[in-house]
Amino acid sequence: CWHISGGEGMSSNTSCRRVLVVFEDDSQKVVEIENDLGVGSDMVKIRERLTEQGVSGIKRVELTF
Repeated sequence: CWHISGGEGMSSNTSCRRVLVVFEDDSQKVVEIENDLGVGSDMVKIRERLTEQGVSGIKRVELTF
């Protein structure tokens, strides 16, 4: 319920949404949406937040569970 990014090991955040980002070069990376409150599964909002975080070259985004 805190939705605070960061931490390592046992202290790492596990409550923020993570998505699989497929980049234009077909590489893939699981990326945490740092400010995920109100995003839900809305792909437009997810892409906006990723762009705000500096993630670029996005080909597509897939939800992870």
